[in-house]
Amino acid sequence: GPPPRLLSALSLLRHPRELDSEGLGRAATAAVREGLDDESWWKAFRERALELAPRLALHDAALVLNSMARVRRTDRKLVMALLPRISSHLVYLTSAHLAMLASAIAKSGVHDATFAAALTRELKARLMEFQTSMEITMIVNAMSKLRVTDEDLYRRFVSHIQNAMGHEVFHVRDLSVLVGALARVQCTDNVTMSRFADCAVATLPEATPMELARLMHAYMSVGCVLHDFFGVCAHYAKQRALTMDPGGLTNAAFAFGQCFEVADEAHYIYLRRIFRAIRKASVASLPLYLPREIV
Repeated sequence: GPPPRLLSALSLLRHPRELDSEGLGRAATAAVREGLDDESWWKAFRERALELAPRLALHDAALVLNSMARVRRTDRKLVMALLPRISSHLVYLTSAHLAMLASAIAKSGVHDATFAAALTRELKARLMEFQTSMEITMIVNAMSKLRVTDEDLYRRFVSHIQNAMGHEVFHVRDLSVLVGALARVQCTDNVTMSRFADCAVATLPEATPMELARLMHAYMSVGCVLHDFFGVCAHYAKQRALTMDPGGLTNAAFAFGQCFEVADEAHYIYLRRIFRAIRKASVASLPLYLPREIV
């Protein structure tokens, strides 16, 4: 038969109300990949998903919710309609779909104690199934936002992550999210944070300003002072500032500005270096700024 990518792309040619559970999952994946930004299509898609919610296959539900989260069209009503079935059927999901679902539910802002408890039980039993850096990052970040409070589970994940780092390079893109999640639930210690910093250095040259800011914010929020690491982060942030457009500089100033809210005095020297570079780059490109970017 036709390849899966072609099948999912073809499903976009049909109106969402004509799609079944599987077709909805394929269409969701294709819509995100093709960058579909048609408001009426997404509205019809949401309505069809709500209609199918009682009988939507779980892996299709994972694709639907994850896709809606990725295009920032998360729907609380749909999440709440799906939660009872999801909570009682987590055992049937692969680790990838479980990470996807948990991440999408976390982004929806729905906090459900029954789901959090069911997810905790499932993860305690299946932690070792999460092998790739992407899956591990998604699930730990989701746990931290879904108010999972099991300290032992977080400690086991930290140990699992450190073992995984022995055979896979965790990109700074993932590490910035992971460290942020662990800082959010206060599951950190100096040895672990130093190990993660050492791992991050390998891909720091590829980090975006947002990733650098997220990483520095996480370390600063738990009072961690690693001078060499912060020095390297500041170096790459200054490099990025040289090539950023006004919109990028505005976003970077906001992101690094949030670091000041959690920083200790020992951190200020690195943030000041970054802001000097942002200020210098901003002055150089001042004629290109829109009024809202200056404000």
